[in-house]
Amino acid sequence: MNKLSFRCCLPCLLFYNIYNVDNLSEIKEYGSVCLFAVISVLAFFLIALLIVNFTIKDNCQKGIMIQCAYRSHYAIIGISLAISISSGDIKPVVAASIISSVSIPLFNILATIALTLYVKENGKKETIASVIKKIITNPLILGVFAGFVCLFIRYLFPVSNDGNKYFTIKQNLA
Repeated sequence: MNKLSFRCCLPCLLFYNIYNVDNLSEIKEYGSVCLFAVISVLAFFLIALLIVNFTIKDNCQKGIMIQCAYRSHYAIIGISLAISISSGDIKPVVAASIISSVSIPLFNILATIALTLYVKENGKKETIASVIKKIITNPLILGVFAGFVCLFIRYLFPVSNDGNKYFTIKQNLA
């Protein structure tokens, strides 16, 4: 079930949440909140990196401890919570979706770095190319990327006769 959630369900949820943004200007509107989220996560990552280097002796535990210090379950809890408290108002859901489009890839990039920084796979240290490959092929990052690509492609098409964009997924918050 963990593999199904990580490789299929969560990427689909992220794709859906990003693709469901009605207006591209909404992404710009939440830019400062996204910047705050990125800076906060990076700060926690760097602080954890420093603390772990001085306090944890076992290299196998260092990456895990770093990940525990900065990573949240935003994809699972944050968006669901925004939907449940929105009571028909789409604004909290849009904000949560846009923040997830930035924070979740960042969580996964940093997790890949933290987990490969100290542990050798098959007795060899990870190469930068293999770390980059793991980051690029991460299902959550692919889901976010696919959502943005489809969102931008959708805006290339003209509007229908009733004024709606083609290929829009309507979300029912009731």
